[in-house]
Amino acid sequence: MWEFYLAAIELEFLHGSHMVFQILLSTKRDAVPITRDSMIDFERAAWGRAQTAG
Repeated sequence: MWEFYLAAIELEFLHGSHMVFQILLSTKRDAVPITRDSMIDFERAAWGRAQTAG
């Protein structure tokens, strides 16, 4: 699967006509967040900690 992913990315760079989608499957509807806002908040917090530590 990893090699397929890399081949698809290579085609995207060469032709600009392909897209990569991520699909998350779950048995429960409320098991995962609807949006990725929590990921953005986590990244911002980590970036802020890195800036104050460095």
